[in-house]
Amino acid sequence: MDRNDGSLKIAIVGCGAICEFYYLPALKRHKNVMEQLKLVDIDEQRLRALEVAFGTRKGIKEYHDLLGEVDGVIVATPPSSHHRIAMDFLREGAHVLCEKPLAASACCLLLCAILEMAQEFDFRNSFVQAVASHDCNTIKLRKALRERECFGAR
Repeated sequence: MDRNDGSLKIAIVGCGAICEFYYLPALKRHKNVMEQLKLVDIDEQRLRALEVAFGTRKGIKEYHDLLGEVDGVIVATPPSSHHRIAMDFLREGAHVLCEKPLAASACCLLLCAILEMAQEFDFRNSFVQAVASHDCNTIKLRKALRERECFGAR
C-alpha cells in the first residue's frame, strides 16, 4: 500500500506482554504510526486495556479483516500460529516482522509448505494417501487437512 503522505498502516497481531512492553512503547514515539495502528487479539478485554493505555484506535479480534489493508504487520501471537498469519499477510504484499520461532519446528515448516502446495494444486486427497499412515506428523497433517486448519481457513 503506497501512500503519498508518508504514513504507514501497521497492525500488531497478538497483544500479549511483548506487544505491551516492547512494540507499543517503541511505536508510541511515532505519532503518525500510532494514528494508523491496528491491534488484533482474540481477547477483547486485553484490546480495550491497551487502547486506553496507549491511545490506539479500536482493536479487532480477527486478523483476516486486515489482509490487504496494511503496509506491515508484527506477528506476536503464540508460535503455533506464526507461520499461517505471516504467510497470509505476505501473500497480500505486507511487510512482516514475526516473533520467533516462525514455526514450531523445521518439520512443521516443511509440512506447512507441502500443505500450501497441496492446496495450490488441489492434491489434498492423493497427498494424504501417499504418506506413511502411522507417523506422528502424518496424523497431525491428516487432522489439519480434515479440519481445514491450514490454508488460512476460517
